[in-house]
Amino acid sequence: PGLLGPRAPIDPWGQPYRLAWAEGRSLRSSGPDGVADTGDDLVLALDERAAGVRTNAPPPGESPPAATRLTRLTSEAASTHRRMLALSAALESFRRQRGHYPVGVDGDGLQLALVPEHLDAREFTPVDGWGRPWRYRSNDVGSSYTLVSAGADGAHESLVPLRPGPVEAPERDLVVVDGRFARWPAGLDAPDRMPARTAASTPAPAPRPVRRAAPEPRPVRSAVEPGKTEATRTRLEAIAEALQRFRAKEGRYPELDDASRLMSVIGVGQAAKDAWGRELGYLSLAAGSRCVIASRGADGRLDRSLEDYLRGASLRGDDLVWVNAKPVR
Repeated sequence: PGLLGPRAPIDPWGQPYRLAWAEGRSLRSSGPDGVADTGDDLVLALDERAAGVRTNAPPPGESPPAATRLTRLTSEAASTHRRMLALSAALESFRRQRGHYPVGVDGDGLQLALVPEHLDAREFTPVDGWGRPWRYRSNDVGSSYTLVSAGADGAHESLVPLRPGPVEAPERDLVVVDGRFARWPAGLDAPDRMPARTAASTPAPAPRPVRRAAPEPRPVRSAVEPGKTEATRTRLEAIAEALQRFRAKEGRYPELDDASRLMSVIGVGQAAKDAWGRELGYLSLAAGSRCVIASRGADGRLDRSLEDYLRGASLRGDDLVWVNAKPVR
């Protein structure tokens, strides 16, 4: 059997499929043990001469079991899985040294936080297997984070509520939470990447003062910025009123974590952006009983996390924030 060229698709166990000719054309996977021509190989006959060869093809009209849906794992998903493993290991190294995960950075800022001390520059990848940037979020003190790939379609899903487990469709988001896979490609492992946090004999170090990554220089404030602040405030007030109407009708706020999707749900005919052209942040928790909508303000940085504002934190910096449709002071 030979490989299907230099970029052969891989099976759910990370091995390339093989095309066999000796007994008629057949497509083969080496199966869970990764060794060719052993008892757990999966074989699909491609012509009549291979009819006597064992095949994993289901009877007509039946769907294959989840374990044999080999074509659902793409090379991009497998590559994303490997990259997320490397990033989560580097984030754990950062936490063990500093006592917290990186704070005040997004996916683009991970390189500054992790390279080269926790991850070799040659191993750092700023994008997932589909070439799209990571979404990274941490809470205000760096005790928790999420690392997300938007999958093949590039559209981030709502992670509220987050239902952990393997995913078969390549369009689904892949998610790491605090060093553990919450969503991973079906057929691949989701190993525990945080032994120092779970081993009773190795307690985590006492938290050190949070050292934020060096922020980008703040833009020089111009005479038009007060106007942009008021325009953003007016936009957030309109969204808050729509949220109140939705809650009065449905008995809860929309259970989402994406402001773009929120706009269509509550019927607000505007983009999910502030007057500076930046995406608004939205999050709901506790089955939609609480919600927060926020703008990062003129400096482009959210000075507290959405989760902290939902827990009752006071306003910081030039953030513009509404919690439960009321402005935070």
